[in-house]
Amino acid sequence: MKTIIKSIKSLAIGISVFTILIFSMGFKKFFTNYQCYVEDDFRAAAFTVNNHVMDVSSQISGGGYSMPVTLTSTSCGVHDGFLTNLDPVATNATNDVQVTPSSANDYADYTEGVTTIDNVLIGNHCNGTAPFTTGYQFLSADGEGDEDADTFDTHYIRDMILGVITVFPDRDSWDWLKPSDVSGDPSGFLSNPWQYRVKSKYSGTVTFSGLTRNQIASGSSTNLRTTKIGDVGAPGGASHNSWVCNAGLSYFNPQVPLETRTAVTSNKIIPASLGSEVIVSVRIDASESIRSIELPIHFDHQLYEVLSVSFENGFLPYWHFNLNNDRLTMMMYNLTNKLLDVQNGNIAFIHLKSKREVKDVLQTIYFSKDRQVEISNEALNLANAKVQLTIENVISNGLEARILSSPNGPTVEVNLPRQSTVDMQILNVNGQILATQKLNLLKGLNKVKIPSDKLVGINILVLSTGNERTSLKFY
Repeated sequence: MKTIIKSIKSLAIGISVFTILIFSMGFKKFFTNYQCYVEDDFRAAAFTVNNHVMDVSSQISGGGYSMPVTLTSTSCGVHDGFLTNLDPVATNATNDVQVTPSSANDYADYTEGVTTIDNVLIGNHCNGTAPFTTGYQFLSADGEGDEDADTFDTHYIRDMILGVITVFPDRDSWDWLKPSDVSGDPSGFLSNPWQYRVKSKYSGTVTFSGLTRNQIASGSSTNLRTTKIGDVGAPGGASHNSWVCNAGLSYFNPQVPLETRTAVTSNKIIPASLGSEVIVSVRIDASESIRSIELPIHFDHQLYEVLSVSFENGFLPYWHFNLNNDRLTMMMYNLTNKLLDVQNGNIAFIHLKSKREVKDVLQTIYFSKDRQVEISNEALNLANAKVQLTIENVISNGLEARILSSPNGPTVEVNLPRQSTVDMQILNVNGQILATQKLNLLKGLNKVKIPSDKLVGINILVLSTGNERTSLKFY
């Protein structure tokens, strides 16, 4: 039995380097104090991401900082909070603003926007094929946290994508920089960008001094730049992901789907009893050469145990099943600027065992919905390739059967743990034998047409093999 459950086709891709973060404020008079009220959509104005947090405080003429405000993004929503302790005269340049940026630094934060292609780009830098041209790339490539960009960083990024690790031991997920420090891309930023980080240069908190209320309100003088660790490249035009609001100044992957996901419609329901073996295949069909492959496959670890994963047709990936997000990820690439020698056809077989009864296997095993399938070509764009996930077989740990109705007469579907000879009897409700047949059936699912020429009303189907026996009532 073979049932295709998902089909994926690659379309287009872009890779990210950095985005600009700007917070914008407006004025509001509140009792007797003048305040800057955060009335603008922080993310839409700011080119930032969901889980970025800005701790903000202000002072007048060195009088001491007060009224810290936490601005937390909510899916491109408006942020509450306000700044007090500002000079009542809008044009007096006597205000100082401090900003401490941070992000969640959880697994979703670390992996967002980071893909196998980023490791290939780091490899191309290390082998001299395409050296980095900006400090942002060096910062983003440094997954190890040793202020260098080398092949050791690819190991950390690989293990992060696979879910072997969930944080970089010595690295936050983002680096922030003060724009005036890196304006014009100074030579020192390329040779040693780590010295420009807010974390390094300002101990995590940036001060913007001598500002007027008008400057604070416009946001033009209180902006930060940020670069995503692990996300190192941006071939082609600039665009943005769903996790970045506003495309104007960012170099993120396009939000248009990286591939088209098409479910093959089927009225089938494929059950699996406790202890059944489920065999899943992954097939690739590409019309051009392949440079890298990343395949995320979802199944619930509470439903299935992984018995084995095997590979064919030149596919020799790194792989890991992450219990925290129920994702089995396979990724293949090299760091020497060589194409992969992967042939079309089935490239992987995943052998699972059900831990409980599963009503429909088709609904429980699929390409991950929160991680893109990525197959790149020689130019590191998405290749013209199709990936297919198929349930090859469900093998019961005992004799199982069910009746299937059809216009051509009833059929019995028999699931066996091994090749067996099965005796089939058809009886009426009085116990009279209407038909008998000896069946030589294969391991797994088998379909057998039930003789219907003598059937009237309610009938009973009896199947037996060895010490196992089951009976089914049908009309």
